[in-house]
Amino acid sequence: MESTSEEPTRVSPGRLRKARICFSCVRCFLLFALLLLSTFASGIQNSRAQQPVSPKRRVSADATEAGKKLFDSNCAGCHGLDARGGEHAPNIATNPELERMSDEQLFRTIHDGAASGSMPAFGAILSDDKIKAVGVYLRSLQGHSGGEHTPLPGDPAAGKLLFFGKAACSQCHSIVDSGAGSGAGGFLASDLTDYARSREPAEILRAITNPNDNLNPRARTAIIVTQDGQKLTGFIRNQDNFSMQFQSLDGTFHMLERSGLASVTYDPLSLMPADYGQRFTSAELNNLVSFLMRTAAVDQASSGQRKGKHDDEDENR
Repeated sequence: MESTSEEPTRVSPGRLRKARICFSCVRCFLLFALLLLSTFASGIQNSRAQQPVSPKRRVSADATEAGKKLFDSNCAGCHGLDARGGEHAPNIATNPELERMSDEQLFRTIHDGAASGSMPAFGAILSDDKIKAVGVYLRSLQGHSGGEHTPLPGDPAAGKLLFFGKAACSQCHSIVDSGAGSGAGGFLASDLTDYARSREPAEILRAITNPNDNLNPRARTAIIVTQDGQKLTGFIRNQDNFSMQFQSLDGTFHMLERSGLASVTYDPLSLMPADYGQRFTSAELNNLVSFLMRTAAVDQASSGQRKGKHDDEDENR
């Protein structure tokens, strides 16, 4: 009986070379496609992060900044550095009665003073243009900027995780991430619930990545030394010619008499980290900006609903 054996199938060298060439071509094509997709995605992120500020918004921002300086030097002594009220005057940052005033009524109130005599007539010391600038600043605190709707540059849900997570924003800032309820976060820095209501994404991004540019005087860290040698570091929450309300970094409030202070100096740098632009990617920063914008939009809508409900109740009484 003859034995039979099957010979293994052999591939010619020519076919091997062709297969290798085809495989190399496919691999190069895939790498090229991935490179194109990466470049395209990066371009989208950069274009979103560098959205130009419209001339209308730029004029509004300049007027708001001028009004803020006037407010700080003329009004903060009574109404508080954040305009949310002090010992001598009420909250005018989020006061519904003030918000319902027309611009002309607001101008007249500042110009002529309060009918009760509790607020002086600033028309005697400020020009009409300066009074209007103060009005623009107060409107910005209420969230009225006159700007158009701006699309979100990123993912607000991812930005929320960043805010309360590795960016550690909530260690100093508080925020209300819903239409109702109390805020969550820290107490040292400002509440950011409606911060983005009157700002464009590019402006918010600059504030995050360059916190020491145009530093708000109210955000400056004060170093106080008393006559008996005690040193306090923190923030001046309210002050007048005779006294000062001071909050130290541990959250404690101190009522200080100016006559008992040896010195008051300011740190030129913000307590906010200045390296967010290096620590986080463009996409992460856009997500954080989007979280602030979404929160401000939700808060504004909720405020409108509450205001409409109260107006209906008043009409039915």
